[in-house]
Amino acid sequence: VGEALRQAFADGLVRREELWITSKLWNDAHAPADVGPALRRTLAHLGLDHLDLYLIHWPVASPPGVAMPRSGADLLALADQPLAGTWAALEEQQQAGLCRHIGVSNFSRVKLEALVAGARQAPEVNQVERHPLLQQPDLLACCRRHGVLVTAYSPLGACGPDGRAQLLEEPSLVELARERGLSVPQVLLA
Repeated sequence: VGEALRQAFADGLVRREELWITSKLWNDAHAPADVGPALRRTLAHLGLDHLDLYLIHWPVASPPGVAMPRSGADLLALADQPLAGTWAALEEQQQAGLCRHIGVSNFSRVKLEALVAGARQAPEVNQVERHPLLQQPDLLACCRRHGVLVTAYSPLGACGPDGRAQLLEEPSLVELARERGLSVPQVLLA
């Protein structure tokens, strides 16, 4: 991605200020001392001097070097690696100008409430899976109360065990799409 960005900038296809670039802090860099170096690595890979949005990817921490935990033994207890410390380090990176906005991803209502209670500022965004079969009204209400924008991933839903996209075949959505002269994906994205 960094190579493509550098080439696009060099060729004059796009200017940096025309793009919104988001990245995420991975689970093995939640220690406050690791947040800045992880962000600077991301910026170096992308060839940028700042991100528009930097998110804590999951409210789950793993030890440095454990990219994909295989079991609970590969995770750190939140008491040992509190999210409040990770968040404070993100706030510092924002103050340093390395990211314009900061937020979280995959935070439940309980995790978000706990984070906001001890933060200098609430996250600006919570990116969560959200679609008609996973509406998360309690989480949405919590985000509204704290001024946290919600951005949805997987608005078309996830594939079931059979590999089929269940939402695309949901009868009520198929009927709604037919009535409106739209495709089911257009209804889901709206």
